[in-house]
Amino acid sequence: MSARNLKICVIAAGLLAQIACDPPEPVEQGPPQPPLQEQEPGALSAAEVLTRASLDLRGQRPSEADLRQVEVNPSALDGLIDGYLQDEAFGSRVRDIFAVSWRTRFEFYYLPGVEYGVDPQYQTSVAEEPLKLLEHIAVHDLPYTKVIDADYTFVNEDLARLWPVRGYREDKGGWQKVHYRDERPKAGVLSMNALYFRYVTNETNINRGRANAISRILLCDNYLLRPIDFPRNIDLTDEEGIANAIEENEACTSCHATLDPIASYLFGFANEQDGDPYPVYDVGAAEDWRFFTNKAPAFYGQPGEDLADLGRQIAADPRFAACATQRLYEGLMGRPAAAADRAALDAHTAAFKDGGLTIRALVRSILSDPAYRGGDDGVRPPIERKIMSPEVLDDAVFALTGYRMTSDGINMLRSDTYGVHVLGGGLSGASGDAPPSSPNATRTLVQSRVAEAAAWALVNELPDRAEGVFGAVDLDGEDPDPAAFVRLHRAILGLSLGADDPEIVESAALWRDLVERGELSPREAWAGMLSVLLRDPRFVMY
Repeated sequence: MSARNLKICVIAAGLLAQIACDPPEPVEQGPPQPPLQEQEPGALSAAEVLTRASLDLRGQRPSEADLRQVEVNPSALDGLIDGYLQDEAFGSRVRDIFAVSWRTRFEFYYLPGVEYGVDPQYQTSVAEEPLKLLEHIAVHDLPYTKVIDADYTFVNEDLARLWPVRGYREDKGGWQKVHYRDERPKAGVLSMNALYFRYVTNETNINRGRANAISRILLCDNYLLRPIDFPRNIDLTDEEGIANAIEENEACTSCHATLDPIASYLFGFANEQDGDPYPVYDVGAAEDWRFFTNKAPAFYGQPGEDLADLGRQIAADPRFAACATQRLYEGLMGRPAAAADRAALDAHTAAFKDGGLTIRALVRSILSDPAYRGGDDGVRPPIERKIMSPEVLDDAVFALTGYRMTSDGINMLRSDTYGVHVLGGGLSGASGDAPPSSPNATRTLVQSRVAEAAAWALVNELPDRAEGVFGAVDLDGEDPDPAAFVRLHRAILGLSLGADDPEIVESAALWRDLVERGELSPREAWAGMLSVLLRDPRFVMY
């Protein structure tokens, strides 16, 4: 951004501080779950719930027509949400939510023949393979068990060139459903290259890290978080002593008795090919557990032979459905689940099962939760406001302005290594269990820079999109009608204000100050106005 553009935004921010930076007035908490039109102060209004659901399901604010409909008739809310569940953007939001726990959006995947991390497009492609399967399951209302028993995968041009798949149509391009052509068992994500590229192993770890990743992702059971009193008399430099402890020490066997048999399922994915750390499936290596763990493949005492057996065993574990519920619940509530959430999680898991284990059935149940809608059930804290994740911010700004912050083709709000994903409040693909749920200095700075860049791009480079935000206003006119400010507040913040509302009057005064005291052109003043509204707490918190 040029110095002049930055000056515009700084001036606007200073002059509109009282308008843009004051938080919304606090509200009292209401009863648990009355119909929305009868809710007392505390639960969100129908328009606020609609805005939250629209951003969570589609990454964009509701249309003017939808807002008007629920303001006039709050009972229309659930029907509109059902429509959002069918939106083409729903699958992308499912990917973003599950990406937090899968951690495959990791930008150091090995590319055969070159160094690590030199091809950002390849890194992104590998990361999305399992998430694309989750999206496919969600939008086609397939049972969630397809995650671990699908006989297909998804690749794009970057992966089709390098991976042993068949059925990819180069003339069509893009992401396509294909099949691996080697001898790997058909077990959904358990048979995907991306899982084993992301979670590599060696001759010391011997697939235990991979086994724990599978347990953490699919069962919400992280062995590393178990309360184990680790013995202090083991020499960690003595491999033989470690091996004996794993077999004989009670503290060690409490985990390894179940972890190692799961790890034994995974030896078909060799960690090297021709000396390169490039995991591919090798049917001849599937029996190597005999030389390493010496534990036959099994899942909590249930024996099996290959990854397909492991998939069936995981699907039969009650934790499998409960874990999917927890992942989506946390993603939609915007905070980690706690003990107080147990009854709600159980109820949503039951709805998930009653709905045929379809992701839409589960999401529909969570979006009807009184806590999601801002109500207080006396057990859990109501979700009064959530802050946009970098992914939601990226989508919401794009939906309004047509602008995404990119550099050399890399989406800056979605990249940890090359962009500002973590600085903007995202969870690193390398580690962590939950993204931050509150504002901080770097998050606010990222939101401000995105607002400035998007406002400038909309006003100066995207005339078709500008009309959708500003309407018929002449951006170069010197005496704008107050209706232009009313429309802008409605489009960005969802507010229904009159032309004589103090905020509209102050906004008009700000615009004039930008032109007169700030010595900006009318068009530049509109860019300043828009940048302030896009960083307003009422925009980024919903």
